[in-house]
Amino acid sequence: MTGFSTKADIDSFIVVYLNGTGSPANWNCGGNWFNLPPPAILSNNDDVGYISALIDTLSKRTTIDSTRVYAAGFSNGSMMAYRLAAELSNKIAAIAAGSGPMTLRTIHSSYPVAVIHFHALDDLSIPYVGETNPHAPVYFPPIDTLMAVWRNINGCTAIADTIVNVSGVVGRKWSAVSTGADVVLYRSNTGGHAWPIGGLAETDIAWNFLKTHSRTPATGTIVHNAHETPQAFSLDQNYPNPFNPTTTIGYKIPMNGHVSLKIYDILGREVVALVDEKKDAGSHGISFNASKLPSGVYFYRLQTGSFTETKKLVLIR
Repeated sequence: MTGFSTKADIDSFIVVYLNGTGSPANWNCGGNWFNLPPPAILSNNDDVGYISALIDTLSKRTTIDSTRVYAAGFSNGSMMAYRLAAELSNKIAAIAAGSGPMTLRTIHSSYPVAVIHFHALDDLSIPYVGETNPHAPVYFPPIDTLMAVWRNINGCTAIADTIVNVSGVVGRKWSAVSTGADVVLYRSNTGGHAWPIGGLAETDIAWNFLKTHSRTPATGTIVHNAHETPQAFSLDQNYPNPFNPTTTIGYKIPMNGHVSLKIYDILGREVVALVDEKKDAGSHGISFNASKLPSGVYFYRLQTGSFTETKKLVLIR
């Protein structure tokens, strides 16, 4: 359907087409939809584990860049791509989602994941405005709400740039300056439930978006504009926030120096020292796992040279 094979051959990628393990060959993308008995899509199949194991196998058998692994899907496959972004962010750099929303209500994303979504306003199968089917029950969130969720997780700008506005198609981009995990939405007046929609070159647009985004490495290093030296000290808001139990904190330093980044509770008591060492100039980040801490408000403080900045983060279980 997508024609990704041709793109992969040209750009030296490996493309893999998977069948879901449900009946018949559907994906367990999470949510209440999958609590129904057969022949509905089954809820017990570990498709996240299946895909994670497949990525590991491909990594052993072939030479791939582990920071540039992507997921793309249409309809139920699009829903599964969102589940991978939510639960396998340590391996997935970006997703391309066609005419299918995220059915999960809870996101456990340790790292930002770039998202590009395509949806038609006349899609009757999965309405753009969302739908809760009381007979399933199935939860389809409004697409605008879904985009807002991922903009918050990825640390994107609040105001979108309009990148396309022609022939009933509007393309909007929310840039993520500190994380590089941009969020893009293409909305078409017509097109129904299909790939492509509205006469868009959906495969070309999705492919070009995916291949230009890299995953934040497991070390927590921010890769967006990694070769540019920051012009000033700055401490980013953690993402996601609120979080449970893992979040990532990014910061920038324009010169080499000793860096202290510590977490404090609401009484000002030190909880943990995330960084306490010399760092090179550049953009950095660190993952904070609060699995052993109670829910509540915490603060994190960056100190380097004469620069000090403190921000709030919220742990919700």
